Amino acid sequence: MAGILIRHKLGETVNAMFPKPKNLVPPDPTVCISPADSRYWVPEIAALFAPVGEVAVWKAVEIALVMAQEHEGLCQSPAVSAVVKACLQVTAQEVAEEETRTQHNIDALVNCIKRYLDKCYHHLVHWMATSYDIISTSNAVILRDATEVVLIPALIELEKELIKRTLAEAEIATPGHTHLQQASPITMGFWYGQYVWRICERIRHLHRCILGLRGKFSGPVGCHNDAALVLGDPEAFEAQVLQYLGLEPAVYSTQITPPEPIADLMNAVVTTAGVLSDMANDIRILLMTEVGVLTRELDPGETGSSIMPQKVNPSRFETVCGLNRIMTGLSIVPLLNQESNLERDLRDSSAARIYGEMYNYVVYAARGLRRATAKLRTNQSRAQELLGMSKGQNMAAAWNTLLRKYGHPDAHGAMKGVAQEARQEGLWLHEVALADATLAEYVGRMTPEEESVLTNPAHYTGIAAEKARKVAQLAAADLGIEVNV
Repeated sequence: MAGILIRHKLGETVNAMFPKPKNLVPPDPTVCISPADSRYWVPEIAALFAPVGEVAVWKAVEIALVMAQEHEGLCQSPAVSAVVKACLQVTAQEVAEEETRTQHNIDALVNCIKRYLDKCYHHLVHWMATSYDIISTSNAVILRDATEVVLIPALIELEKELIKRTLAEAEIATPGHTHLQQASPITMGFWYGQYVWRICERIRHLHRCILGLRGKFSGPVGCHNDAALVLGDPEAFEAQVLQYLGLEPAVYSTQITPPEPIADLMNAVVTTAGVLSDMANDIRILLMTEVGVLTRELDPGETGSSIMPQKVNPSRFETVCGLNRIMTGLSIVPLLNQESNLERDLRDSSAARIYGEMYNYVVYAARGLRRATAKLRTNQSRAQELLGMSKGQNMAAAWNTLLRKYGHPDAHGAMKGVAQEARQEGLWLHEVALADATLAEYVGRMTPEEESVLTNPAHYTGIAAEKARKVAQLAAADLGIEVNV
């Protein structure tokens, strides 16, 4: 991530303003209150949302403003160079210290820039701008880049692991479940495939959402009041400022941009966390001692329990689920931030500061889920054992379908009775069905292949394997992931 602003047109020199995640020092975990700043800290997210990244983006917007002034003929290139040089010297710490005096973050930034600038250029800094021209635009840049540079790549790495497993295990039959009860059989590849597609859809939706993000340079109430005193076409000037940052202007803004695009994006982030949590919960079930279709071993040095040495707990998957609980609780904030009295108030300001924390949790969850999933192993013999555990009860739907095919007038009712008798007598379903004289006429019409399916759950998986391969290849093609088929 050399240069966080992946779409800006400000030049390589400006890239030096942006913090490199590898150079960031994690906060002292013994004094942190938020788990995002200690246990779940993600440096790439800190490089964007923490003040060290936020101030860098503010400075980039101020540079874009002066570049647009040059484009308009209001200043010359030496002024732009001088402002860039000054911004390179301003630190986030310096701005924070100045803010203790001004009690205003952007005014503090402007004062700090001017300290390193010849007075003949002072009037160009923040000219015609209000603070939320800078902040609203910066927020769009930060959210866009957090999505494109950090979150989506983390999801794609998870997708690679899931696609690999979907293809490798497309044929491994295992029980399907509805309502936590055995249902018609599926394959492990089919099970993995549902998450391949759901995550692929979330990635596509995140892309759509960031395309809707907008910036602004329309002044304190959105009417371009001050720019109109200086410029013949304030909207063209606004577009020019934002073009340097890779953004489009909002068609209509007040002191702030319309909040719905950010609410839509944050909702997509929350639902992404929900998909990861759903997958982690499924894995927890499949790892249960009583199920055991999936297994994992402890990492070197890892302890499952402080008293029970045998324990191999699904703690990494439980962490993903726990982080989703936090995300669900925070999800109301972007919705509440749709509200602003008249042209502007500050109720959303403190609330929006948790957006970085939300990104932090979902990125941490995606990365953790990828690493944990890569260590899972499928116990095929256990899957086969579970397929036979119900003594063919999971084949009742197949009997129902084939009896209907050959004209039975009440196949569902008949098999309901057969299933109940088989359970009560401890017999296999097909034993009772084949002994039922009322079904003999219809069974006699079945082909040998159909009869074979009715006695072997592993053969009753429909097009699960085909579907698994298809969805894996579709997702891989959509996301540009290379797969070995």
